[in-house]
Amino acid sequence: DADYGLRMQSRIGRRNPLYSTAIGKVLLAWMSPDEARAVLAGIEFRKSTAKTLSSADAVMSILPHVRQQGYGEDNEEQEDGLMCLAVPVFDRFGRVIAGLSISFPTMRCGADTKAHYIALLKESGQAISARLGHRPEAAGIERAAVAHD
Repeated sequence: DADYGLRMQSRIGRRNPLYSTAIGKVLLAWMSPDEARAVLAGIEFRKSTAKTLSSADAVMSILPHVRQQGYGEDNEEQEDGLMCLAVPVFDRFGRVIAGLSISFPTMRCGADTKAHYIALLKESGQAISARLGHRPEAAGIERAAVAHD
């Protein structure tokens, strides 16, 4: 728990929707579009806040950006006043098997703070992925070889 007067409502083991969480968006972004759409097809969208995405199309439209930037973001979509950033964790085959995230009050987040957290998350996510055997340079070479066969 924080030393400040603000508390977030998250607890270990608690589940939140894929469409309104940073980790959920990361997991969806590294699926094929068909897989992501199939997962979202079975979900009943409920608005937790005014900023919660409310349809599969809305979620699908942001996934390419999540993948391109290398992180997912929940900007008060799950809980008012709370931001969450997440990065993927890859296995040795280059599949996303988990995510790593940090949540914090939006009132304590300037652009510099957000950039710092993103850098820390990416560094940590890459370190964990490397411990799991992920080698992005090898995965890129393998993908290029397959694409040319």
